[in-house]
Amino acid sequence: MLAGDLPDDPDAMFERIRRFPEVVGQIVILCTVLFWGAGPCPAAAKPNILFILIDDMGWMDLGCQGNRHVRTPNIDRLAEEGLRFTDAYAPAPVCSPTRAALMT
Repeated sequence: MLAGDLPDDPDAMFERIRRFPEVVGQIVILCTVLFWGAGPCPAAAKPNILFILIDDMGWMDLGCQGNRHVRTPNIDRLAEEGLRFTDAYAPAPVCSPTRAALMT
């Protein structure tokens, strides 16, 4: 029976009308249970990211890259304990286009 169809039997129509609040109540309870259980998700821990941009520094100027003449113990420790990205692309040989490329 379609929603717009009225039953021929008046008792069946009154039964549908009588059950309407019960059906609506069940739908409300179901929605409440579903939405209550779908509460806010706990926020994920934010990662600790340290991005170091240094002008005019060659790839071999740090101890962690193999330089034996200049001591960089703090940066070497950060590199040892963290994640190093060793393959990069500089869009220009001077610093200003490189900075602009990082900000876009």
